[in-house]
Amino acid sequence: NIIDVSYGGENGFTQAIEASRDMMQGFRLMEEADVLKDFFGEIARNTGRYCFGVKDTMYALELGAVEKLIVWDEIPLKRMVHRMTGSDEEKIVYAPEAGWIEGTELAEEIPFDEWIADHYTDFGTQLELVTDRTSEGFQFTKGFGGLGGILRWEVKFEDYEAPEGADDLEK
Repeated sequence: NIIDVSYGGENGFTQAIEASRDMMQGFRLMEEADVLKDFFGEIARNTGRYCFGVKDTMYALELGAVEKLIVWDEIPLKRMVHRMTGSDEEKIVYAPEAGWIEGTELAEEIPFDEWIADHYTDFGTQLELVTDRTSEGFQFTKGFGGLGGILRWEVKFEDYEAPEGADDLEK
């Protein structure tokens, strides 16, 4: 695209950046739609190379199976570390609100999107933050909870035995 500016030099450059902001936003939304189309394509082809929901996505991340982690940029999820009373043992919970776990105290609480932005490289994955401003993004947030991924290989989630109390993660 060609952008007309009124000034030269640094002022003109600043003016050009401001004028191109809308074009750049559209480009980002196109990239987002492409990532989500790939995700939905894996589901439609039933390849088994996808995951969604807290429990399955965190399991796949821990396996190192997630190639692209897709997270809604406004996901209402928190990562909470509960420490067992009188012990150094910890239990990590992902939920929208802090909950009470018998025999523990809340040691740490952080929004999930902030935590994953700092730690996604620990899992060897690529992080894709998406919005709900595209039809694909809206479908992902409403239909899949705003958390999922495209996997490197098929994972048999039905073979995974979740830790005791893991059903609470999906609330």
